[in-house]
Amino acid sequence: MDETGFFNYMKEKKKPTDTINSYINRVKRFEQYLFDTKIRKSIGELTIQDLQDFVDWSKSNKINAYLELFGIREYYRFLENKLLSYACNQIMQMIQLEKFKLKNFMTVNQEHAKSLAKIGIKTASQILDVGRNKKEREVLAESSKVPIEEILKFVKIANLARCPGHMKKRACLYFEVGLDTFDKIAAQNPEEMIAFLDDFIKKTGFDGSAPILADAKSSIENSKRILRIIEF
Repeated sequence: MDETGFFNYMKEKKKPTDTINSYINRVKRFEQYLFDTKIRKSIGELTIQDLQDFVDWSKSNKINAYLELFGIREYYRFLENKLLSYACNQIMQMIQLEKFKLKNFMTVNQEHAKSLAKIGIKTASQILDVGRNKKEREVLAESSKVPIEEILKFVKIANLARCPGHMKKRACLYFEVGLDTFDKIAAQNPEEMIAFLDDFIKKTGFDGSAPILADAKSSIENSKRILRIIEF
């Protein structure tokens, strides 16, 4: 790695020296992993699957993959590798969803969330794993006794939460206004979307706020790039 260049880059971003050194150590561990596992690629030549394999390896070795990716993501930003820095963001978001409880999505039916929890489906990550297509959702509806349309709602909100910045309220807001897939969000004009969301919030009393312009643009751009893993 270009340790000096990375250090200076992070200094320009006003990061404390201790934080920078922790990021450097994480990148070094990642490079050591690449060497030890004989992937035979440089850090800039990886794929999102290579990064996911590192996460799986980290978990099996009781290493906090989320924290490791913090440093790795910053190094990709230093390298101006937008593809892999974005891939890090995506994987970090999925790690967060492994702990995010379905009941914490503010607009879902809590009794249905309890029914899903009784059969072991408690988190956003879990419902995405078992509800990726219509057949799987039908099986889940049958086993949980939750109506199929409610299963679809849980899946759609959890799917929207895969996008950075959508974790809790915003995923629910987008779903409630009908922007319930990434394709729909990707097709939006940011200014028009903000006005639409703001109008919905005023009319319904939704407990949240419309995104600012930068966040709206980010949602739209992320929605264009994010992997489609759910069949509707």
